[in-house]
Amino acid sequence: MKRSVVLVLSLLLNVALLAAGGWYLSERGARPIAEDLGIVEERRPAYEVYAGERFTGLEGEATVLIGDSQVERGPWSEVLDAPVALRGQGGMLIAEVTATAPDTIPEGAERVIIWAGSNDALHERTPAEAGADMTELLAAVEAAAPGAELVVLSLPPLEWVDVTDTNTALETAAADAGATWVDVTPALNGLLADDGVHLTGPGYEVVADALRTP
Repeated sequence: MKRSVVLVLSLLLNVALLAAGGWYLSERGARPIAEDLGIVEERRPAYEVYAGERFTGLEGEATVLIGDSQVERGPWSEVLDAPVALRGQGGMLIAEVTATAPDTIPEGAERVIIWAGSNDALHERTPAEAGADMTELLAAVEAAAPGAELVVLSLPPLEWVDVTDTNTALETAAADAGATWVDVTPALNGLLADDGVHLTGPGYEVVADALRTP
């Protein structure tokens, strides 16, 4: 009899813990929890200050990459076999990239590759919000680099969130702006780092191959 009572109490406790875990996840959000666990880096404030300190005044190159840590961490000159201007900063939302783009895109840019939105997805911004923000970002880039070719990369297959709907919204924004959409999501399956967010070296090579394909 006592064992049955203990078993029932144990089951009830497990159910309560699962319910509490589900409530905590829904209330706190996947991104903040991942930050607490050290799985992804903590988002930083005042991105315009950091971007200004790092990028303003650089001469730059004809090919520019802007975005979040997917850009910042990449060995782009190596995988693209060409000099590039890197304007990526870890933790940025699409709207924060927009705020810094006019001051960080070098004069005379001929091709601007945009890779942003992973943090929006992880921070649980809706696909509609991400798409609207991408529309504003593309307008800001076009104003900062008139006549430049605009390229938008799809989000990688993040472990923590389904990016399908967000990618659809970003693709629509790219099409409306006349930008080239490059879908790298399927090709990156199995090529993410252990954090489930960033790319391995072979992952960056896959992206570079996609960017070289007409």
